[in-house]
Amino acid sequence: LSEDRKKFDHMVKMLNLANELNDEMNSQQVNAIGTKLHQGWTFKKQLARGISNRTIDELYEKAMAGGAAGGKLLGAGGAGFLLLWHVDHERLSQQLGRKTLPLKIDREGSKIIFYE
Repeated sequence: LSEDRKKFDHMVKMLNLANELNDEMNSQQVNAIGTKLHQGWTFKKQLARGISNRTIDELYEKAMAGGAAGGKLLGAGGAGFLLLWHVDHERLSQQLGRKTLPLKIDREGSKIIFYE
């Protein structure tokens, strides 16, 4: 397969993951989030070079070895963060030596919370 076709196939798989997760969330299968994040992150890293780096990969691998179910890099231009799905946030924070931020899932979607 050509590189373009491989990228397209990965994007289709990522779209399918979103649809699968939607179905699982509607069935109250909240823990599916970690698995879908991991699968999506795996596909995304195959789309282009530079999506991740050694430091991010090492943090991700350490988190997964420490019990995280999955995660992905969020943000743009080097100012983002690593979202990880783990049942014990405090333990994960200690293992990685990083700060954790609370996450709440809602059905409202994106909204402006600050406007200057």
